[in-house]
Amino acid sequence: MKKFTTLLTLLAILLACSLNAQVAINNDGTDATTGALLHVKVSNTNHPLFIDATSGAVSVNNLSPLAGDVFSSTATGNNWAINGYSVNGAAVFGLSNGSGSGLYGYANGSGDGIYGYANKAISTAIRGINHHNAPNDSSVVAISGAAGIASDNSTWTISLRNQQSAILGTGNGSGGIGTVGFVWGGSTSDDDIAAYFEIDYDENVTTHDGAYARIAGYTSNAYYTGYGGHFGGFFAGNQTNGDWAYVGINTYGPWGTRNYKILGPGSVSTIVKDDKSTGRIMFCPEAPEILFEDYGTGELINGEASITIDPILSKNIHVSDTHPLKVFIQLEGDCKGVYVTDKSANGFTVKELQNGTSNVSFSWHIVANRADEVDGKGNITSNNINARFPIAPKKLEPLETVASKSSLNEIKK
Repeated sequence: MKKFTTLLTLLAILLACSLNAQVAINNDGTDATTGALLHVKVSNTNHPLFIDATSGAVSVNNLSPLAGDVFSSTATGNNWAINGYSVNGAAVFGLSNGSGSGLYGYANGSGDGIYGYANKAISTAIRGINHHNAPNDSSVVAISGAAGIASDNSTWTISLRNQQSAILGTGNGSGGIGTVGFVWGGSTSDDDIAAYFEIDYDENVTTHDGAYARIAGYTSNAYYTGYGGHFGGFFAGNQTNGDWAYVGINTYGPWGTRNYKILGPGSVSTIVKDDKSTGRIMFCPEAPEILFEDYGTGELINGEASITIDPILSKNIHVSDTHPLKVFIQLEGDCKGVYVTDKSANGFTVKELQNGTSNVSFSWHIVANRADEVDGKGNITSNNINARFPIAPKKLEPLETVASKSSLNEIKK
């Protein structure tokens, strides 16, 4: 009998809707709310379903649809407005064939605008894929005063209550990764980067007044058209013309290819502590060529000494007539003086002047050009030998941004 009553109720709803009449399903015998095509009411504060008679908009758990919404679901307390469950397919799928958003989440409290949970080894909590491959296209965009995109394997391991981040990723487990950026099908004719970050101080993203970074990228215009490089990171404080650096970059140009671990206009330095444990800066000497050097001591025996260069260093330096080994000797005793001969990548000989036969100790310092780097097939991967004041790559400018704080204000209702 209960199933038959339910069937009659559904038929009555369909008939009333087809006649554009109002339908009320409630427990107090009242009529449908004005403007409703279908109104399911439990109490004055509980409205499980409402269909607007004019627009056809559907509202779940709210007396009327929000302006501009075709479908809206409202949750109170710790309840979730919409849940999607799937075994193999997509639990929630959003598609936009125009300039709108396929799926949009907005949080105005302490909750998440969009929350994705995955509990399988190869599953993904939230995935964004953009197949259009055109400028200003994005897979996932986050504009937020807290965490725009939050991914968490199990429990929160990072608290950002007093900070702001556009993207927050936390990995809690062996081999976990907080945030991953991947460019599929990158082209060496365009500039590609896996991730871009920038701080905006004046709330105007067109002014670029804060620090920015490009992670895992390629630029085809690092020097001038046709010469560029692949880099692990590009970082800029963006307060002067000299506060930037490439990290882990391989450049290419008329010289072939060349590897750099850190490349930028600033000074290479380190930090040590003084007697009060205060950090102090020390600076590295730099040269116009790529050089290796070593230090050691020796002793003249009957006016002569042979010095063997460490075989590891010997393997990585280049010595020739055009790039000779530079040897500097500091005597530590009295003799007629010395000279250096038989220089090679393997060592050198120190002899006393005028066929002297002194037994004197000395210190030595050698400098040599770094050898080219080659792969297992002998192909040069970094041209080091002939480098001397090579042309420097230019500073990468901030990316043109199409979103601003106003974008967030416009969608607040």
